[in-house]
Amino acid sequence: MHDGRRWTCLKCNETSDGVDFAALSLTGRRFRDCSTLERDEVRQFFARITGEASSSSPASNPSAYIRRGPPGDPPSPSSTPPSSTPAFEPEPEPELPRPPLDQLQHLWRKCTARVDAFDLDADAIGRPALEIAAAQEVSAYLRANRSLDPTSIADANLAVVMLRDDPSLDFARIWHPDRRRWFRWTAFGYTLLLRLYDHRGVARSVLARRVRSPGDGLQKSTSPTGFKRARLCMANALGRQMLQHGTHPSKWPAAVSGDPFPLESAWWPESEPFWLIITEGELDYLSWCTSPAWPESNPFAPAVLGIVAGSWNRDFAARIPLGTRIIISEQTKPDGSPDPAAQKYTAKIRATLEGRDDLTIDIWHAPSDGARDEHDDDSQGEL
Repeated sequence: MHDGRRWTCLKCNETSDGVDFAALSLTGRRFRDCSTLERDEVRQFFARITGEASSSSPASNPSAYIRRGPPGDPPSPSSTPPSSTPAFEPEPEPELPRPPLDQLQHLWRKCTARVDAFDLDADAIGRPALEIAAAQEVSAYLRANRSLDPTSIADANLAVVMLRDDPSLDFARIWHPDRRRWFRWTAFGYTLLLRLYDHRGVARSVLARRVRSPGDGLQKSTSPTGFKRARLCMANALGRQMLQHGTHPSKWPAAVSGDPFPLESAWWPESEPFWLIITEGELDYLSWCTSPAWPESNPFAPAVLGIVAGSWNRDFAARIPLGTRIIISEQTKPDGSPDPAAQKYTAKIRATLEGRDDLTIDIWHAPSDGARDEHDDDSQGEL
């Protein structure tokens, strides 16, 4: 940083001003490439360090969230949608309270251990015993549930391990109804972390899955306390690209500025159909993402979205490209009979796709392990 106004990266020779520095630190993108919500987070960051109120908060500027163009374009309530945006795209609903992006970035920077990292010899890794035990617990949990492969999950960057408590993360705590007090996530094994994305493919929160079940009545998953996780979902790399563009992959650019997982080339021909799988819960999501049918043996692997209670709405439906073939993975009861709760998920998804004659929708009845993966969005301490 030079004289408080300009900075230069000595490694890549990039240079810009303090606004871009804050934007890159918080979101990984320059300010001009940020979404509307990300720009608001940058403004709120400066407001916090200067003690001034943000003039671009959702309450003071609700029109800032009206978006009719593709992700990354400046908001323009009166503009005409570009030809690449489907005519049926609705106006997004008002934004819900989300964890600050700088807090989420801080959390993810601390979660550097792969979910399979501690399958190696502990002495060779040189990590503290408590950290080794935490990562081994996550790895064993994944293998014990639906034979999930920790290495495939780690290679695809679908989940990470939370190794230790961080007092600076106030949201990483859960309310215990019997003990009537708050506990840190790691105290009860909420150490398997997955990102949650909005309908534009922007990471807005995190989901912490519990890897031990002592039968104390706590929920299987939790999210940052004091915030909402409704209208957020899990998404693999292709799913995030789909949400960002809303068009067939043949129309995507070779690389997207600021995207941490850019496609190397627009290799998807227009004649090849696009597949989307919509799953319920973390384990079903991870199972579909790491299916042995792809990506090695299938060059046109599907996009996968994982939903929990309150995830799906018309904003997500509007990002599905024309002509997409959709599989809804609907969980059944342990005896294989239909599950009314899962059928409600399917009905809600179908309702948002009414009039989309260009889509093909099939149902896959996913076997249940006896414990549902849906989550109560109104429970104490939940997102």
